[in-house]
Amino acid sequence: MQRSLLLFENSIKTDATRKMYLYFLDNFRNFYKLQSYDSIIAMGESELQIMVEDYVMMLKKRIGANSMRTYMAGIQAFLETNDIELRWKKIHRLFPDKTKKTGGRMWSTDDIHVMLSNVRDLRQKALIHFLAASGVRRTALRKQYDKVESFLVLPFDE
Repeated sequence: MQRSLLLFENSIKTDATRKMYLYFLDNFRNFYKLQSYDSIIAMGESELQIMVEDYVMMLKKRIGANSMRTYMAGIQAFLETNDIELRWKKIHRLFPDKTKKTGGRMWSTDDIHVMLSNVRDLRQKALIHFLAASGVRRTALRKQYDKVESFLVLPFDE
């Protein structure tokens, strides 16, 4: 295994973060048609700075503003783990402004009542009560309990 990748993978604590960072790092590597992770490290910092800036400007056209930091976090972590110091403050200035997410409000009592009246299964009613009381996101539950998918399928899922 390439040393740069080995250092990077060992610096990440959780499997979910490791998978996500590797996915976005691979997107970067494939965008520039680089053969290996070590080839990224072998480049000069000024060349790499330009590549990352160009990549950010390309991403601005293709992804949502709120996704930019997620796409770049893996690249930044990989480079920092391998002692490549770029001017990240400058790169972050290229990011688009975050947009306010819609629907980020709490469920009202009426919303909860409507959901409960449309569900007959007690497990689903219990889940609605749990989500309403705790503020846990449905997606977080799915990631945690994807083995019991039938339990988590709700009629109001998007």
